[in-house]
Amino acid sequence: EVTDQVDWQIPAGSLPFFLRPDRESFPRQQQFLVADPAQVATWQERYAALGTGLKIGISWRAGGRPSERRRRTTELAHWQPLLELGGVHWINLQYGEADEEIAEAQSRFGVTVHDWAEGDPLIDLDGFAAKMKALDLVISVGNATTHMAGALGTTAWVLLPLVPAWRWMTAGDESPWYASVRLFRQPKLGDWQTPFQTIRDQLKSRLGAQATRHDVKVFQADVAAARLGATAIYRRTPTEHEQLDHARDDVVLGQVVIPQVLAQALEKHRAGNYAAAETAYRQILRRAPRHPDALHLLGVVARQTGRVQLALQSIGRALAIVDCEPTIHYNYGNALVDSGRLEEAIVSFRRALELKPDLTEARMNLGLSLQNVGRPLEAIEQFQLLAEAQPQSAESQWNLGNAFHHAYQPDEALKCFQHAIRIDPAYARAYNSAARLLVEDGRLDDALELCRQAIAIDPSRASAHHALACVLRDLDRAPEALVSFERALELGPERFDTCFNHAHLLMTTGRNAEAEAAYRRALAIKSDEAQVHNALGTALKEQGKLAEALESFQRSLVHDPKCGLAHCNIAFVNLMLGEYSRGWAEYEWRWHCPGGPRPRNYFKQPLWNGDSLSGQTILVHNEQGLGDEIMFATCFPDLIARAGHCVLACDRRLAPLLARSFPQATVLGMTRGREHTFRLPAEPHIDVQIPAGSLPRYLRRDAASFPRDARLLVADPVRVQFWRQRLGQLGPGLKVGISWRAGLTTKDRRTRWTRLADWREVLSLPGTHFVSLQYGDCQQDIAEFENACGVRLHGWPDCDPRQNVDDLASQIGALDLVISVGNANVHLAGALGVPTWSIIPRYTDWCWGLEVEQCMWYASVRLFRQETMGRWENCFRQIHEALRSKLAASR
Repeated sequence: EVTDQVDWQIPAGSLPFFLRPDRESFPRQQQFLVADPAQVATWQERYAALGTGLKIGISWRAGGRPSERRRRTTELAHWQPLLELGGVHWINLQYGEADEEIAEAQSRFGVTVHDWAEGDPLIDLDGFAAKMKALDLVISVGNATTHMAGALGTTAWVLLPLVPAWRWMTAGDESPWYASVRLFRQPKLGDWQTPFQTIRDQLKSRLGAQATRHDVKVFQADVAAARLGATAIYRRTPTEHEQLDHARDDVVLGQVVIPQVLAQALEKHRAGNYAAAETAYRQILRRAPRHPDALHLLGVVARQTGRVQLALQSIGRALAIVDCEPTIHYNYGNALVDSGRLEEAIVSFRRALELKPDLTEARMNLGLSLQNVGRPLEAIEQFQLLAEAQPQSAESQWNLGNAFHHAYQPDEALKCFQHAIRIDPAYARAYNSAARLLVEDGRLDDALELCRQAIAIDPSRASAHHALACVLRDLDRAPEALVSFERALELGPERFDTCFNHAHLLMTTGRNAEAEAAYRRALAIKSDEAQVHNALGTALKEQGKLAEALESFQRSLVHDPKCGLAHCNIAFVNLMLGEYSRGWAEYEWRWHCPGGPRPRNYFKQPLWNGDSLSGQTILVHNEQGLGDEIMFATCFPDLIARAGHCVLACDRRLAPLLARSFPQATVLGMTRGREHTFRLPAEPHIDVQIPAGSLPRYLRRDAASFPRDARLLVADPVRVQFWRQRLGQLGPGLKVGISWRAGLTTKDRRTRWTRLADWREVLSLPGTHFVSLQYGDCQQDIAEFENACGVRLHGWPDCDPRQNVDDLASQIGALDLVISVGNANVHLAGALGVPTWSIIPRYTDWCWGLEVEQCMWYASVRLFRQETMGRWENCFRQIHEALRSKLAASR
């Protein structure tokens, strides 16, 4: 209720001027806001179901101007020191799109960040407050999540940049605004490692015995070349030898002194005779169990033969006896790396460098370990020291460049790779690394030149040919890219990435049988890769091997049950086969596919589940492209008949047409790309909602439930008459609209596009006037065709088919026939009841069914299907004959 009985007013931001004049005036109460107790209880039950351990919410990004976002935002990679702790269940509190980052964190660190759509802070702050109140702790950058947690009295630890926003002040770990908030600040600009390490230490104290590590993936590339192994164990000064003498037993094995046995064992060790060396080391240890060299070298042999636990045990015993030997610390660090204990390995490498600062191998592995625990700035520091110690080493510059790359500093990384090339123009690895950065920066031509230089230096390097193939592929030079992939496979037949990329390029160029064989080759290397099983299924599907395709998609789900692409591909095959119930159920996975529709989770009403809608109002909101939106709109008459009322939220270009066609419904237009700004009006009240693509799950369960009405949409009758008059001016004869392209992707161009030259025989039939309905830039196509064939293709610039869909509907409604590839024009013409002939690929488009001539969605659409994938000749031959018959009948 609005009232004017107010005496004073003030902006909220002006209140502190009167109520917070000094530090003492700030409140110390624990809680200001009260979350809904019922919702809090629900969240507590949900968190309890996760198991024992702390329930900690995290938020890693902040908003504001771009400069503020960069300063205040972290990457989830920075959180690794926390995420790898045991005894914690991590809860996502990050607002906005975060699915990809969460999935990457799970893949990279093996840690689940639990994420629920309920309590989305962008649409339901009350639910968000309850979700947060039920937590044990919130850890966040300084964003709205922090303020909400503090006001609720939830304990919150806040990560702040060196120069924070004014509200956090410049020093101290307490917030004057909230008693439950503790501040963790950067000690220097860009250094997130320090506050994360501090939080980790605090959290470990809080967790106590629960704090155990997860295994962490180790960066393996070129580490082996940097490890000392047994070839550089004795680098001691005479003084160091004296320090060790007290720890050795000078005993005799039979008639042989231990040093002689050790020297012989070491010689066998260096020659690669590990079994003989191990026998000798154990012989020494039977007589002298505390001999540090024998313990150390036995551990090195164990590590070199893949027995990591024995290596840790044996080298660890050597360290317990002798702590001043740098190589023992170094090799212990390597064994820790092998076992995934990177933080402990870092300690060992640092100790080795304290004892011997010029032990370059230890510095290299220290840098790699720091890099892999998400501490890139410290890694850069180590690699810089390594580069300073070895100014003429191209490898050191290359390692430094990789460190900068991991720290998201591509410009500095590129400088290092270029410096490595200047130091050693024959260092092929630096060319490939620089080329990778140039590709990321979109400088493909420069990257191509570097790849060619790398191959000229070392033609036998498989990775160089692979890099060249990837650049050629990105430059859309597929034939050359395939040659380079094949050369890379000759040199490195076991490279999984080359096998997979080669197979994928074969499929995108339409060579599906070869792609099938290539994917099987990749699976022979890695049989548990879900994405390869899914890709193999796609190659099989496009060859019409639908039963085998389904098997591959199912196998993909064995390895990754949440693979959205595999679920959707299972949906498409089932829908093609007419198995609608299974198909529509699997189609719900479309929200989890890369490049799929974005879920409209800003509508708070519950999803309709197919129950009775009597007396209820349902909101249907659009998704995907214009053609799909029209196709799903064929379900609207059924829905309107069931519901008390329907609200249809659609692409604004369709709004006039849908409003005219479904006068019983409320039609609301949304701007494409700005759907998130759309707000529902206060009336009518909406009870449930559903995305348009989910309607067939309840309304199209079998073939009999598809519509047989000739016309579902109604064009503007005044404009239809206008277009009939305009078309009539062309003279007597059939007026036929055509379009020859569908979609925009490379695959669309390959599988769904035709050329106007393919239409030559059809467009040359006398007694017919052809009208272009093709959207997009196609004037050059038309001009070249008209000049080459002498056939006129009519069009009017005042009808923009992309923007004025209602007028396009009127134009189509005035035609005698539409002939088109399977694009939005087919859907629009079919829904208008205009006779339509659609030219479609053999197996690609699921919505047209399989081996049928009649379209299941529209009664007026007849399908002309390829006999062979990629070949349109039979389609145009059949259309030519059908059009001749239609012309004869019209005469």
